[in-house]
Amino acid sequence: MNYFELLGMPVSLQVDTELLRRRYYALSRQYHPDMHTQAGAAVQAEMLEKSALLNRAFQVLGDGQQLLAYVLELNGLPEDTAPYQLPELFLMEMMDIHEKLLELEYDPEEEAIAALQQQVKEMEQEVCGEVAEMHREYDVTVLPALALYRLKECYYKRKYLLGILDKLATFASRI
Repeated sequence: MNYFELLGMPVSLQVDTELLRRRYYALSRQYHPDMHTQAGAAVQAEMLEKSALLNRAFQVLGDGQQLLAYVLELNGLPEDTAPYQLPELFLMEMMDIHEKLLELEYDPEEEAIAALQQQVKEMEQEVCGEVAEMHREYDVTVLPALALYRLKECYYKRKYLLGILDKLATFASRI
């Protein structure tokens, strides 16, 4: 049983967070081990296992990046352990950003950090827009190979950009 089935939701690249929350809370009450204290040890163990699975499902489906990785996995494209080769154009853009990061590391300026954060956030929104476009174009339960590889590329681009945003947040906290 996958996380979508557990929560009674359709497989999707964009989850209705309100529906996710409602289903999670309803099932949490149903599966919570404390609600089954009078049951036997086997039932308690099963409820504990279901509760843990439910918590993991809520965590994964509630986070856009984890959700994307999970949908890729459901479609038979698990996250590789080998490094993913991003497109050259994207990597060239990242080289420029890394040069700015190096400058900020040694000479952090609040305005420069904010400007770079904005630039990276815009790039991340562009990647999220690509994912939303694919969500509209395809049935995510049977994605064609090309769409899967486009999604995988979006996943790795976003992962890269989120790492840069984390680094920028660290710089901003030092000021």
